[in-house]
Amino acid sequence: MQTWQNWMKLALAIDPVYAFHNDPNAYPPGTVSILYLGGLVFGGQDTFLTTKYLLFAFSGVTSAVVGRWLRSWAAAWTVLAITGYLSVGIGLLDVLYLLPLSISLWALDRNRLSLASLFFASAVLIKWQPAILLPVLAVYLVKCWMGCYSIADRSRAIAASLLPGLAALAITVSVFGWSYLYESVGGATQQNMLSGNALNINWVWSALIVGTRETWGTVYYLYTSDVPTWVVTGARAFFFLTFALLVVLLSRLRMTYEQLLVSAMAASVLYGTFAVGSHQNHMILIMPVAVAIAVRISALRYVAILALSLPVVNVMWFYGDFGDRFGSAKISGWDPSIPGAVLFVIASLYVILSSLSFLLEQQRTSVES
Repeated sequence: MQTWQNWMKLALAIDPVYAFHNDPNAYPPGTVSILYLGGLVFGGQDTFLTTKYLLFAFSGVTSAVVGRWLRSWAAAWTVLAITGYLSVGIGLLDVLYLLPLSISLWALDRNRLSLASLFFASAVLIKWQPAILLPVLAVYLVKCWMGCYSIADRSRAIAASLLPGLAALAITVSVFGWSYLYESVGGATQQNMLSGNALNINWVWSALIVGTRETWGTVYYLYTSDVPTWVVTGARAFFFLTFALLVVLLSRLRMTYEQLLVSAMAASVLYGTFAVGSHQNHMILIMPVAVAIAVRISALRYVAILALSLPVVNVMWFYGDFGDRFGSAKISGWDPSIPGAVLFVIASLYVILSSLSFLLEQQRTSVES
């Protein structure tokens, strides 16, 4: 929380451009811009309360958007409970991008490509995590373009899909500067830790490395420079290879909207579980997708609920119930996060394999019909 408060203070004291240039912090400029606007709206005298008010407002609006999109009170209350807890309770900023991401998914559901493009770009320019869904969305959009009946319709669809998002990017670059934006992208994509205090496969590797060097049953945050190069290279290669294979598989599907949602869930879990540098909060990205699947696709309802629980468990494990701890709690010097990470990886693999099984079954059914 202190980082967000300092950012808000600096933006209010001078301006958000200066605040972003002073410390890009691996975040896009949309974050500091919203903090600045929150300070103007709610008053910036007490930046702690102002940030909490801002996060609560975004949680409420996001839950209303999802509830209206899915026409489900249960979905709305679920989103409000999760985003309210993670943002107001813990102090995470992820809800700031969940709002435009949810609007983007709603717009895609209604085939409003211009709105989808604009709000997806907005989500990415608030935090970089939604960009992991870009390859999945690209496959879906190309399928949409190819389904157009005429060249004119296809041209309009391509323009609607690309121009609003590119315009948002161009405006952001013109205001905040390309070099600073590039530095922010570099900070986000070149994470120098093996696992960012997250229950994932790289936390398991961290435990094995610490165990062989020091004491078995303990684990802590390792930088990539502290581990053998082949471990980091192998982990990155595995993630990129599996993600590329997922995209290739998607390119062979008919790609309905429901298949888009399931593909996005698989991609989010794959990223959070296997990407080097993935943090405990990065899989929060899955929230609107998993809620939509739970409402829309009965065959994957319980899988979606499991997927939805993964980021909540991950955040609580390392931040405590209300952000009162940083790091995993120890039991007599033994770290239960090690078996916890193993169980987390197994649960993640179940979500990914269930998603792939659903997609392949859908493809087989469509071919037979």
